[in-house]
Amino acid sequence: MLDDYEFSRFLMLAVDAWRYGPRDDRQQVDLQRFLDEGLRTAARRSGLDDSRWQTQDAGDGRLALLPDSGSEPVLVDSFVRELDTWLARHNHDRMPGARLRLRIAVHNGPAIPAPLGYGGTAVVHVCRLRDSRPVRAALDAAPDANLVLAVSSRVFDDVIRQRHTSLSVNDFTMVEIADAAKDFGATAWVRVPGAPATRDEEVVVGLRFPVPPQDFRAFVEQVLIPSFRAVEIALPADTSFAGDSPVVRLASASPQVVLGVWIDELDGLLKAVAPDVRMVVGVCATADHARELARSETAARVLAGARGGRVVVVVPGHLHETISANPGRLVHPESYGQAGTSSWLRVPGHANPPRPADRERPADRERPVAAQPGSVNAYGDHGTAIGSGTFENFVVGTFHRHDGANR
Repeated sequence: MLDDYEFSRFLMLAVDAWRYGPRDDRQQVDLQRFLDEGLRTAARRSGLDDSRWQTQDAGDGRLALLPDSGSEPVLVDSFVRELDTWLARHNHDRMPGARLRLRIAVHNGPAIPAPLGYGGTAVVHVCRLRDSRPVRAALDAAPDANLVLAVSSRVFDDVIRQRHTSLSVNDFTMVEIADAAKDFGATAWVRVPGAPATRDEEVVVGLRFPVPPQDFRAFVEQVLIPSFRAVEIALPADTSFAGDSPVVRLASASPQVVLGVWIDELDGLLKAVAPDVRMVVGVCATADHARELARSETAARVLAGARGGRVVVVVPGHLHETISANPGRLVHPESYGQAGTSSWLRVPGHANPPRPADRERPADRERPVAAQPGSVNAYGDHGTAIGSGTFENFVVGTFHRHDGANR
């Protein structure tokens, strides 16, 4: 029997006010009144009917669900422009600490009415974007700005990239959001009206060592630094490999070079110089996210279960899409497997990522299969069958010994 839930798809607007907590009681009441007035005025001036919005208020913020009827271009373009204009007039001549400044996020997806508001992963997603550290940092970095807008990848690809607004892709900056405490990771596109979009072209590599080298200094000098030098990736002068999860910023390297020739060189040097070391490598655009990717427990478990594997590479979903669309030399996007909802991983030397080491196998794979005379199994014994309980992969054919004897 189906649950009695009312399924609907909405365009979602999440808004939160800057520095609400430090204000006194009267100031907080005034801020809520001004916030409501500003949102209603911007909606009316941009042609949106806010009487049809379903809202969930939280003092210093509002979640609004708009009918999914083609309002996205208006919301991310005209509505935000009108709201910025209203805020500029409202904040004129006010003391800096008394200004009304907003963080805004836009996403779309299903939402389900619930006793305390609305439920659903899309609702969580838009609120996480609004409250994320990169979005807060963007507003803090532009003290004269009235608001910051963050749109999800879905909205950006469908509305901005397809030119359904007067905005350009160059008006936005891509940010990676990683919140380990709330098990959330996503890509968002951020715009601060009146402030130039920043372009962060660097690639950041995060490292973690489930099986560390005995002499880390020697490992850096004999493996890490030579691996970058061999593929002509210049390391910044202040590069440090210190700490349990070091990150390396590569301002002059492309993701294709890092995920292709550098990973291949690193894997080769590990095999030749440090065969006992095991590494997790996270590759993305920000230090925090690279470190989170490298700390992936799923990646560590996959590496532990990879026969002969020395490296596991973890990338966010949007980067996997990038290399799938535009692979470089020795880049193998088809050998990545999805790990969770927002990352992909690969073990060089394996066509597909191995199964995590601690994953339980089906009960029938636990039973040994008796050998019969006439065949050879992996241990050199004779039998007629190779049991599926003993092997993950096997080769059917003739084995040739170095002395010429067939087995």
